[in-house]
Amino acid sequence: MIYSFAIDLDSHLYLSVQMGALGNKELAFNPYKTLCIEKLVLRLLFYRTYLMKKSLVNLAVVANLSFILSACGGSSGSSGNQAPVFNQSTFTYELLEDQSMQGEVAATDADGDQLAYSVGKSADNGVITVNRDGSFIYTPVANFFGEDTATIVVSDSIASATISLSFQVTNVNDLPVISTSQVVVSSTGQTKGQVTAQDLDGDTLTFSIVQAPSVGKLFLDSETGHFTYDAEALNEVKGSFIVSVSDGNAEPVEAEVSLSPSFVTNQDKLGFYYASDVSHLSKAKQLVELNQADDPVAIKNALLAEQAYAEIALGYAQSGFADEAIKLVSNQIAGRKVKAQAYKAIAVAFDKQGQIELANQQRQHATVEYNTYLAELGLENIGSSDAHFYFQVIRDYLNVEQNDLATELLKNTNLYANSLIALDEESKSAHRAFVTAHQTHSQNMVEDFVNDEPNVNFDKTYNAIKAFSDITSTVSYQETSRGIYHQYRANFFRQAAQLAHILSLKSSGTDKEKALQLAKYNLAQGLALYSDINYDSQYALKAEEYAANTLARFDTPLQLFSGLFESLYPEYIAAHKSEDNSGNVAYELLKSVGSSTDLRMGHRHLYAHKLLTDALSGRPMTETLANISSTFSGGDEAEIFHTLVEAGTVNFAERYGAWLLHYAGLDEQALILLSEAEKLIQTEAYLTDVRFVVDQVLESDGCMRLAELNHVFGGNSEQSNSVVTTCDTLAKTYYQGSETISADKQVQAFNALSVAWTREQQSEKALAASTTAQEVALTFSAVDDFIEEHFAVANAQASNGFLTQSLATIQIAFSKFSQAMDETVTVEEKVELIEDTLSQLESLTEREVNIKYLAVNNLQFGVQHHAGLNDDYAQVVTETKTLIEDMLDELASATSALSDKDKQDIYKDISVQYAAINAYDKAVSLVLDPVYTEADKELLLLDIVKLQATQDDLPSTAVANVDTDKDGLVNFFLPDASEQQITASNLKMDEDSDNDGLSDLEDLSPLKAD
Repeated sequence: MIYSFAIDLDSHLYLSVQMGALGNKELAFNPYKTLCIEKLVLRLLFYRTYLMKKSLVNLAVVANLSFILSACGGSSGSSGNQAPVFNQSTFTYELLEDQSMQGEVAATDADGDQLAYSVGKSADNGVITVNRDGSFIYTPVANFFGEDTATIVVSDSIASATISLSFQVTNVNDLPVISTSQVVVSSTGQTKGQVTAQDLDGDTLTFSIVQAPSVGKLFLDSETGHFTYDAEALNEVKGSFIVSVSDGNAEPVEAEVSLSPSFVTNQDKLGFYYASDVSHLSKAKQLVELNQADDPVAIKNALLAEQAYAEIALGYAQSGFADEAIKLVSNQIAGRKVKAQAYKAIAVAFDKQGQIELANQQRQHATVEYNTYLAELGLENIGSSDAHFYFQVIRDYLNVEQNDLATELLKNTNLYANSLIALDEESKSAHRAFVTAHQTHSQNMVEDFVNDEPNVNFDKTYNAIKAFSDITSTVSYQETSRGIYHQYRANFFRQAAQLAHILSLKSSGTDKEKALQLAKYNLAQGLALYSDINYDSQYALKAEEYAANTLARFDTPLQLFSGLFESLYPEYIAAHKSEDNSGNVAYELLKSVGSSTDLRMGHRHLYAHKLLTDALSGRPMTETLANISSTFSGGDEAEIFHTLVEAGTVNFAERYGAWLLHYAGLDEQALILLSEAEKLIQTEAYLTDVRFVVDQVLESDGCMRLAELNHVFGGNSEQSNSVVTTCDTLAKTYYQGSETISADKQVQAFNALSVAWTREQQSEKALAASTTAQEVALTFSAVDDFIEEHFAVANAQASNGFLTQSLATIQIAFSKFSQAMDETVTVEEKVELIEDTLSQLESLTEREVNIKYLAVNNLQFGVQHHAGLNDDYAQVVTETKTLIEDMLDELASATSALSDKDKQDIYKDISVQYAAINAYDKAVSLVLDPVYTEADKELLLLDIVKLQATQDDLPSTAVANVDTDKDGLVNFFLPDASEQQITASNLKMDEDSDNDGLSDLEDLSPLKAD
């Protein structure tokens, strides 16, 4: 029930109150608010007191009051005050970081009371100011973002209410800053790094690639910015990538990051070089590839291009780029034979780098390709080179201990040979090709075994000879107009018997006995081709069909068999020797049909083996030595040298007395024979017999060879020095100033003497000998002879390490050439001089050993062999190249005025020599001359590509091959080079690869002088 009434002020009750202005304040009451009567009285009394204190005048109060009895407490008939009310419990506001906001809250009061607002709970991360009317200002602290809270209290002076305020402060985003603008990566393999960015807000950043690099593959961690960059081998590191960074609050920030190649580690430098256009292999590829329409410099002929790619692939394999090498062979070579050979070649390169499994895969590819090639060729057309290919692969397997694979391939290869067996038909060349391959393989194995090569042992060697022996039994006869006989089989048994015997000399115990029995078996099989044999019950054989014809037509194997019989059956010989019979079955057969020449060769083998049996039995060799002298005296003194030592340095089968003793471990006795040979070559009889040929007096069959073998057979330096002193005496006595020995032989003699003293590390004596050779060279009047002899002297000087002297020598020769060019009158004279000079220039520029025994390199190679060893290297190598190039320029200029036919011939030689000294651009320019047809041009380009692909700036070592500025310091070491090998080479890494005065670390283009 609601009551309304009015009361007098004195009774402390009003129904309504109206007040006038009170200064600057104004109070108002809601006349409709329900109040409990007691509280209303108290409230009115308060205001009365307040008004009186303010001395207010003209007070008029009108109160209208309505109240509910129930509000006052007690029963439903009581009445009281209602608290202010907000229509929701929380207000939420949004604003930006570092900005203020104004707002207002409003409550309702059912009693109509005047409400007042104030701060309840202050903001945690800001400041809030509240006015009494409910308006407020909120300011977050600097850089704060997120949620902040506060409360506002509203009061009607009796009761209050609280409302929560939530401020969602949105980050005013500070965009991330990408600080990485460049990354340095390796040109090979994988590089790890990080793209860095900063965010002042501490946001979690997300990284992503907007644009990937054009070269290589980039993987970026979206959370950390760490990246891995996988370089594309042989592609130059360049360009950039675009990366974006997002903090999740704004659009991502993007930045371009440039890629730069690293040039710090050895691998960096290797990759940088081969990926650059400076690389000799890159340049070689440019000559093969069709780089543009109608490219004038490209090998379009498929067969020629395949040969070029095979060389380039090998270059990449040797430099550690296996994938590129394999790709080139697989994709660029279609011809089966070339492809197989290329696979085989790169496999060997992988072996050297320790990648045996990868190498085996390439060998298997090579075998498959060659099998297919032979199937297409037809078995009847197989040649020895085809069979030899398989045995090279087998040997490659054995060199890296892949014995099972080698055995498997040998079995498969024998299937080819077995399919060609026809003993009732004349021997087929295709079948003999496989037998010859077995022979070569066996000889290589024996050579390595006696030289203690690590990858060869007795079993491997024995099995190789046994396989050779077995296949020899399948060789058929030869038929000529003179009849049918066994030339091929006899010769193969001779070689098998000799190899088995050498193996026995180097072996011991049961191995020695096995090898001896194999030697006896092959000796018996060989002798049975000539006669019945019964000297050994284990090997008693009836003569083969056609034995009589074989004895009459081909007795050469009997020469060796005579010696072998001396070694293998000394007891039989002793028991059957008589005045008319030597007791040597093989020698008696030879005597029955042999000419004096045949017998002389037989005596060489016979006495060499007799020296061996003497030494093995402990007998003095003096009697045999006397017999040798008496047998060959009177015009065959050279045969004494051969019997004591060897007949040439190359043929393994032509090693005699001293070598046999060496194989048997009797080096002391071998040195005795060398001493006897040294005495021999000083005799007038020997010198007359060999007619003072320098090779047989001083070089390969003379005292220099004896000095070399002294080291091989365990002699000391005093002994070898003594032998070279003998060389010196012979040269000065018989060659220097001689009126009977030609000047060219004198130059040869003193060049050889210079090499001999260099080997003995006697530099002063070596230089003196070289000076004598140069003095003789100056005496030649004919221009071509003058140039030839000076070049020969220069080559020897360079090989001996006399670099400045070699440079001075060729300068003299070039001056002579220029003078002669100026003096030539007729075209014919000029052509002759040009052709002669070009021919001589080959001895300076060809990339090979000029005189193989002396190991005298052609000038350019001779100089390059001293990289890292000679202080004058950089100057001499540069000036030498300049001199040769200037001379070639002069020749090319002179040739340009000649006929097209002359230009065709001469330009070809000049272009090859330009390429040999790495002047490839000049070589190509001549090839492009209109005198050449398209076919001729491509053939010449192939020559250039081969030289370019095989370029080696440091030919004396296997640890490095690139020296771009030719200063003797390497750009990098090859991947397979060990630390021990690098140390032994004396080579150092270049710190300024283009010699421009800037350190590689500071140089933006370290391979190109700025």
